[in-house]
Amino acid sequence: KPKSNQMKKLFVVILAGATLTVTSCGPSAEEKAKKEKEYNDSVQKWIDIMMKNANATLTSSKDSVDAYNAKKQSEDSIAKFEAGNKKK
Repeated sequence: KPKSNQMKKLFVVILAGATLTVTSCGPSAEEKAKKEKEYNDSVQKWIDIMMKNANATLTSSKDSVDAYNAKKQSEDSIAKFEAGNKKK
């Protein structure tokens, strides 16, 4: 029986050591928080870039529409002027 008792103690010590080893291998709470912050910052940066690109596209589209409307208005004015001169 003394050997059996020693084996139980040895088993408990090995089991405790293995448990501590496994739990100490994972990332700490600090490391997890740091990774989560980096992820959130990365997502926010991506959102900011997408919004900037969307705004640039909208501005560009508006500028194109404004340029088209100005050209069309100029062409209409010239056409009216020429039509008025032909009647005289």
